[in-house]
Amino acid sequence: MVLVRFVGVLMLSGGVLAGGPENQVPEPIVLQSLDNEAITFQAKSNGCTKPEDFRMRVQGRDVSVLRVKKDSCRRMPFWKTFSLPISLDSREVQVYLLNPLVLRPL
Repeated sequence: MVLVRFVGVLMLSGGVLAGGPENQVPEPIVLQSLDNEAITFQAKSNGCTKPEDFRMRVQGRDVSVLRVKKDSCRRMPFWKTFSLPISLDSREVQVYLLNPLVLRPL
């Protein structure tokens, strides 16, 4: 079981674009699940975003999802679900998710 603590800014809309490899900052996400094997989240896409456009950064207990490639398509932005592998210790561990979290209306 993974206990997640959220650190950083809680966003009410997803209007922030993360930088590329030269300026990697945690991507604004909607967290769906995080366990010892994977993180599942939603991020904004303009139609060309793929799972390979993200990478995980794990530094001790700090976990971040980084966008490493900008989506240059011109479609109207929409939320798309992605899942990335993550290797956390199999025992119960407390981690800190450093990404800005977005609240989406139901």
